[in-house]
Amino acid sequence: MRQVFSRVKRPLSDERGNILVITSFLILGLFLMSLGLIEVGRFLIIREQVQTVGDAATLAGVGAKDSAQRWVKIDIHTEHGSFREYGEDGSSWCVGCDSTVVDNIIGLESDLIDNGGWRRYSLFSCGNCSTPYDTWYTFKDRDIIYNLSDMEEQVTKLRGSAKSARNSVTNAIDNVLKSLKSREHRAFTTMYSQVLGGISLEDKQELADNESKFTRKYVTEVRGFSKAGNLCSTEYSRWKNSYYWDIEGYRWDYDLERRYKECAAAVSSANEGHRALQSIRSIIDDSQKSISDLEEQVEGYITDTQNTVNSPDYVSGKQKSDLATRAFLEKALKAKKLEYGEGENILNN
Repeated sequence: MRQVFSRVKRPLSDERGNILVITSFLILGLFLMSLGLIEVGRFLIIREQVQTVGDAATLAGVGAKDSAQRWVKIDIHTEHGSFREYGEDGSSWCVGCDSTVVDNIIGLESDLIDNGGWRRYSLFSCGNCSTPYDTWYTFKDRDIIYNLSDMEEQVTKLRGSAKSARNSVTNAIDNVLKSLKSREHRAFTTMYSQVLGGISLEDKQELADNESKFTRKYVTEVRGFSKAGNLCSTEYSRWKNSYYWDIEGYRWDYDLERRYKECAAAVSSANEGHRALQSIRSIIDDSQKSISDLEEQVEGYITDTQNTVNSPDYVSGKQKSDLATRAFLEKALKAKKLEYGEGENILNN
């Protein structure tokens, strides 16, 4: 016996024995680790499958009305390009037309992005002399709503976003009108800003449609001439009624004469400015139509959604996804001879 023990002890006590022991422990450790990794992998695979089914059930459970709730908010950038200016000596050069950002524009993703509706908010091109016209959009926010039950909050949010978009477009147009650089318009940029600036898109459109209203506002509200009767009729009457006699004959008050002539010149200038405005009417008309369409889209969507939610047979997307997920889990757990309640924790993990 002592001889056998010594035979076993001798290999273990030398260098070869140490290697044998270490190797044995390494093999055992790797074996245990592989078992653990296999179990962890099985757990992760099961959890991933359940999560995937849950996500698929959520998307499958969302009805047509629910899936329409994909609203986006974007900024639209426009480089207006450049035009060629000509001097009296025949020389020419390129003049840039600056850029505009229309921010916080909202809309249904299917319309604004998929169908290119964002281009409705791209403002005018003045040419491609040296700087080309370019327009693009950048994302700010995407809101996908699966639960329509809290309509009050969504209505407030959508209407507020539509109002913000209207204000943004209105301000962008104001900035464009006061910064036009072409020979045709640069003499009237101050007039455009004074008459059309700071008012709604609809009021801008009304004044652009009606030369008489445009001219009257400029002459009376901007230049300060009398609003009574026909334009300049009061100034003319005061001038003609100011005649007096001096040693050389009848005369009229010089200041009143000058005032009347200034009024007449203002009328002529306003008429000319209104005619020039017609060549860029699309800046106002297209923008007003785009905002009106957006507001109609928002109100129509709100009405349709409220009718859907108030319907007695309405089932929300979340409820549909819960039902689909439950059905899947019941079948999966039944195959493993488990009750549904025992498997619910898998999804929660």
